[in-house]
Amino acid sequence: MAAVRGFKIEPKQLRIYGLIGSVVGIYLAYLLNAITGTTIFSFVGALAAILGAVMGANAVRRVCAYGIGTGVPSIGMLSLGMGVVAVLFGLSIAEQMGIGILGVIIALVYSMIFGYVVGLIANRVMGFNIPVMEEGLTDLSGAGTLAILGWSFAISGSLGYADIVNSVINTGFLAIIFICGGLAILHPFNANLGPDEKQDRTLVNA
Repeated sequence: MAAVRGFKIEPKQLRIYGLIGSVVGIYLAYLLNAITGTTIFSFVGALAAILGAVMGANAVRRVCAYGIGTGVPSIGMLSLGMGVVAVLFGLSIAEQMGIGILGVIIALVYSMIFGYVVGLIANRVMGFNIPVMEEGLTDLSGAGTLAILGWSFAISGSLGYADIVNSVINTGFLAIIFICGGLAILHPFNANLGPDEKQDRTLVNA
């Protein structure tokens, strides 16, 4: 376990902060917009996305500490890719079921299941043999989803599937979110890679 020494905040704590903080932040922004009848509070969704990105940056740190240095950019992009799929799936399914407000929860649950399955494939089929791979990719998929959702809400001011498709995907803003979100998740560990890398210094960059 020498590879994961130096944690000042336990991974489970960061996971709780990231998941609950992001979900609450996105719903708070939605509620404030609904109460005021405006989209002025949509920026709160962007702030909520940061908590998810910090959780993701910590997951990158844990997985890549086992020696897959060149895989840091790849795993960051993978998290956002899984996030895009999960967001579109979750919001679409929620609307079709008539519970659009629960789209965030459905997308998050789906993304974490998706991430766990990808982690299983990476370890058991591709043979990475990294003890925290499944857990790490579960966190990363959730982090990517929350980042996509938070910043998409900040742009569109809505949790509606059609609104996000029209305001974020069709306009090309998704590309910016994808790149910025990926960098927020992957770059902190990449920038601090080395024998003296510490959790606090790495996560400050997230």
